[in-house]
Amino acid sequence: MNPVLEIDGVRKTFPLAKGKLEVLGGVSQKIEAGSFISIVGASGCGKSTLLRIISGLETATEGQVRFHGKPVTEPTIEIGMIFQESRLFPWLTVKENIRFGIFKPSPRDDELVREHMELVGLSDFADALPKQISGGMQQRVSIARTLINCPEILLLDEPFGALDALTRIQMQNEILRIWQAQKATMLLVTHDVDEAIFLSDRIIVLSNRPGRVKKCIPVNLSRPRDRNSASFIAVRREIYQEFFQDSDLEVEYYI
Repeated sequence: MNPVLEIDGVRKTFPLAKGKLEVLGGVSQKIEAGSFISIVGASGCGKSTLLRIISGLETATEGQVRFHGKPVTEPTIEIGMIFQESRLFPWLTVKENIRFGIFKPSPRDDELVREHMELVGLSDFADALPKQISGGMQQRVSIARTLINCPEILLLDEPFGALDALTRIQMQNEILRIWQAQKATMLLVTHDVDEAIFLSDRIIVLSNRPGRVKKCIPVNLSRPRDRNSASFIAVRREIYQEFFQDSDLEVEYYI
């Protein structure tokens, strides 16, 4: 099977007043269609930068990202992105924010908005403003707004990082349900190792800056996953062993 996404020798440097800062040191990966992949690593190792390059929002200094064999040179509706902040328009209602995401208006717009509000469980809040709903619900609106264009790949840049622990777990279950319903390919950047194990088919561990692929860890656990099971803990231990090889790495560990 041909990969839906190929990351080929991607490097990224940023100019500084004196010299340059190398953030990504040559990342290569092949991503299969319909898979759920998480990327973990220390702060500053280039995780979010890599997602922005994949999305077309950022250009690589060297290397290339290919979507179905074609280079990604600019943003496209086939590759959607969810950020840590919901980035909703505060003056628009839930349904209006979702409708705003539609790239090509059609006579089915009202039906599409209803379907996606139902998908994320917000049908009863269609006329609410962002300030009237919780942070987790705001992220659901953001997810629906991106999914309404039926992207083949969904990039998630720490989308639950600003949520409290309980809401975060609830949203992990929600995104898993949506992934299973939509059959999209998902790439998640997270600092939360347990979140990565709970959601992913495979976890990519990046080294400290400049980020390189240190190890790819398959997560061969049946779903739904028990965070307290011996097999779950074994995967967690394997990931932490990779991090603890570098004494300056700090990874969040949620229980």
